Amino acid sequence: MEDYIKEIIEDASSTYGADFLQKITLKLNSILKADYTYIAEADDAYEKADLVVWVAKGELSDTFSYPLKDTPCSDVMCEKVACFPSGVAKEFPEDEFLADLNIEGYIGTAIRDSKGRIMGLIAALYERDITQEQALISGLFQVFSGRIAAELERARFEASLENLNETLEAQVRSRTLELSTTLANLQEAQQQLVESEKMAALGRLVTGVAHEVNTPLGIAITAHSFMEKQFGDFRRQVEAQELTIEDMDKYCDSTRESLRLQAFNLNHAKDLIDSFKRTAADQHVLEEETINLREYYADVISTLAAVLNKKRIRLQLDMPADLKVRTLPGVHAQVLSNLIENSARHGFEVNGEDNRILITGFSREDGSVQVDYSDNGKGLDAESREKIFEPFYTTARSEGGTGLGMSIVYNLIVQSLKGQIELLPGDSGVSFCYRFSSFTG
Repeated sequence: MEDYIKEIIEDASSTYGADFLQKITLKLNSILKADYTYIAEADDAYEKADLVVWVAKGELSDTFSYPLKDTPCSDVMCEKVACFPSGVAKEFPEDEFLADLNIEGYIGTAIRDSKGRIMGLIAALYERDITQEQALISGLFQVFSGRIAAELERARFEASLENLNETLEAQVRSRTLELSTTLANLQEAQQQLVESEKMAALGRLVTGVAHEVNTPLGIAITAHSFMEKQFGDFRRQVEAQELTIEDMDKYCDSTRESLRLQAFNLNHAKDLIDSFKRTAADQHVLEEETINLREYYADVISTLAAVLNKKRIRLQLDMPADLKVRTLPGVHAQVLSNLIENSARHGFEVNGEDNRILITGFSREDGSVQVDYSDNGKGLDAESREKIFEPFYTTARSEGGTGLGMSIVYNLIVQSLKGQIELLPGDSGVSFCYRFSSFTG
């Protein structure tokens, strides 16, 4: 027996997995001079066996499955060893497999996993009586059943691990798809919210401009009504031949002043509307353009007069008159509108005094442009300073604030202008500094 064990070990010890199972089955088949030798795994209910290795007449052959009921293998599932030295086909007449192969002798040994549970068997089939060899066959089977069980269990574990990996990969793919879809939906929703905020800002701009335009138009209409009345009086005097030189001079003086007042206010209304048209168009059609930054900022500020007047805010614009830059004007309009509206909404009291905003701009030595924006409002607490640029963060949600204003400012400057913006430290008011470079082209 020891020589047989040594021979088998030398032949199969360096192999693993399927190679080991095939080699050890072939070697056992050869040493035991069996007609058929196989290793099989049983299902959990011990109703069916699946051949892992099948050696027939010394050659590896195709594996197959067979039912365990009414076979000698069913005894193996209940006992450690089942041995039928002779007459096994007669002992199990329902097992057609034994009859077809003319099997006379049978020895099967249970294979147990690491927990002691029977997981299958190794068996040898003979076309002859094996009464004399049964001890050797049974002994060798029992010696190597542990190693065979270990390889079968490892194969099961690897298959289980592979299935788990495939399941995990499928779950990861599914989860990734779900997350991608969710992210796309969130990005779409965010874009819609940003567009809604822009439209809301445009609505406020329209309201403010309409309010500002009403004043000069009202004055122009009043001047026109006064001239119309003066002309009626003048005409009646002419028709009645009661017109004097003094009346003529008085009529000319009043008409001249009314025309001056009307022209000034109509031009002022026209300038406001032109500024609004340019600012509104620039915010929705972002095209590169070379602009005078001071003049453009002044145009934008003029459209926000209603916002400034509501809180009695004095705004000072300090920029060189010749500061020109090639940029996206609409981005500057959105940034400036959001900064001013943010100051007006959060920084100042309605009836506050000495409310001021200061905007300065200048060219830096590296060729970029820097704009400093500050107000003398009530400032920010520590949490607001930390989260000032976060989307949807607002301290005025009850007043209709969305928390997108400063997030939009940040993204416009960083992404559209390829610049930088920072909130400067300070104990009162807020101060921002943003920098950008002129586009080439």
